[in-house]
Amino acid sequence: MAALLRGSVCLVGLFLLACGSREAAVVSIALHPSNPNIVYVATNEAVHKTRDGGATWEQFQPFTARRVTTLAIDPKLPATVYAGTMGDAIYKSPDGGQHWLPHNVGLKEHVSFVNEIIFHPDNTELIYLATTVGAFISKNGGREWEERMAGMKEVHIVTCITLDHQHPRVLYAGTTGGTYRSDDGGTTWHKKNGGLIPDDVLNAAMALGVNMLAVDPRNSDIVYAATTKGLFRSGNRGDYWEQIGQHLAN
Repeated sequence: MAALLRGSVCLVGLFLLACGSREAAVVSIALHPSNPNIVYVATNEAVHKTRDGGATWEQFQPFTARRVTTLAIDPKLPATVYAGTMGDAIYKSPDGGQHWLPHNVGLKEHVSFVNEIIFHPDNTELIYLATTVGAFISKNGGREWEERMAGMKEVHIVTCITLDHQHPRVLYAGTTGGTYRSDDGGTTWHKKNGGLIPDDVLNAAMALGVNMLAVDPRNSDIVYAATTKGLFRSGNRGDYWEQIGQHLAN
């Protein structure tokens, strides 16, 4: 059962601020799709939930021996919550976090880090994972997973994944070897690094990591990439990138 969050923790709005505690490190936030008072957060030690906009929090009993790295709420069934972990793959709660079950069939035995979980906008049984051992897909709400790495010959670490909500079969993956696009729902991938970094430089030192990708919700041609070399924008679905925001560091 969930217990009220205790210990040397100060509550300010929706943030957990530690008073000399490891709980200061919040690694993931998941917002309820229709009730702004319900928020889940993962810290280095546990998963927490507020039902009153952050005034009080409950801490769920541990369901994994490993650290939770990312959280995601099913946008059509918001009582269903997924947790990706470091070294223990995926857990799923059907009841708002009260109970958690492993959903790892088909995942590699030692998925070392789940980086991101995303849902198909029309069918939330269709789920995509970005992990340190590749991209995976589930067609049945996480009960079974299949690897989807065809075309990603140069890399195995997928850092992030996103889709075009206007054309949900179009997916983008960020990796330690740049960006990839899939036009067939993740079945095959094509490298899209034009303008990001020359191949000879990338292959020599794996010198570019993509941390986050975002597709413009009104114009699917526009995609943004946050990378270790700065912020990039594509106006043609990732076929070519140009750097923007060169003065962000100033």
